[in-house]
Amino acid sequence: MERSSLIACGLLWIWRREQIVSTRSGRFVIGRSPSMGASDVLSALRELDSFAPDASFVAGHNLVHHDFPILQATFPALGLLRKPVIDTLYLSPLAFPQNPYHALVKDYKLVHDSLNDPTADARIAGRLLADEWDAFSRLATAEPALPAFYRYGLTCGALPDAGNKGMAYFFDTMGIMAPTTAEAESTFQRLATPWGCQTAIRKVFTELLPAQRINAVMPWRGCESPATTRCSLPGPVIGFPTANSVLKSIRDAPCTDQTCAYCRNTHDPRVQLKTFLGGTNTDRLPRPPTEEACRRR
Repeated sequence: MERSSLIACGLLWIWRREQIVSTRSGRFVIGRSPSMGASDVLSALRELDSFAPDASFVAGHNLVHHDFPILQATFPALGLLRKPVIDTLYLSPLAFPQNPYHALVKDYKLVHDSLNDPTADARIAGRLLADEWDAFSRLATAEPALPAFYRYGLTCGALPDAGNKGMAYFFDTMGIMAPTTAEAESTFQRLATPWGCQTAIRKVFTELLPAQRINAVMPWRGCESPATTRCSLPGPVIGFPTANSVLKSIRDAPCTDQTCAYCRNTHDPRVQLKTFLGGTNTDRLPRPPTEEACRRR
């Protein structure tokens, strides 16, 4: 795709619900030449619609916010627009937290096998989806509550309707059921507890609008291991625009609860100095003046 013009449509994979990662059953390529008129594109799109009426869903990379809006503007009657969409852009950073770009993705764009080849792009997206399926399958075995929590974030309104349905389809096919909001909040608190203020953690999830809760699932992928010593994001994560803000909201401002171990340690400069000095006794360091002493001055 280029700007708002339909340039080409690549490979379509027909999947079966019983086995989401299956063999290719067909392909359809629209190649647009400089002389190709709008009527030719519409004719090709009609052929595309007749090619895949039995497809259970459409899968691809960054479909819901890029390709589908262009198709909607070009041919709003396209039947594919009403099918569930599994967007690998959103699954990738959750499936591969230590390398959210994945081997097939760089800067959140597919790594091309060749220049401007939509058919090759579609094959790459199919391989990426297969790898994401495997990653989530392993995670569901090791820690079932996590993929259920991710399903909650990906299907609570942040994506367009086709994207919500596609993500639900993906997790349904894996046998990962949707948690209740209370269950999702409980998982959030359990994951966030080692990494932030307990007072803030109790508030932040409920204060997020449902469509914003997609950002609450991203920071914790890869931080669930007891051996993890640092929980952070590499930077802004496309698809999860305010995930870093969720981290900041539970870390940056100290609370007044004396039982909050995180704030009493992280926001106490004497504790941090002692850690920095390798356990050196800091009792001899000058203490800050009391409020009464400041008034006397």
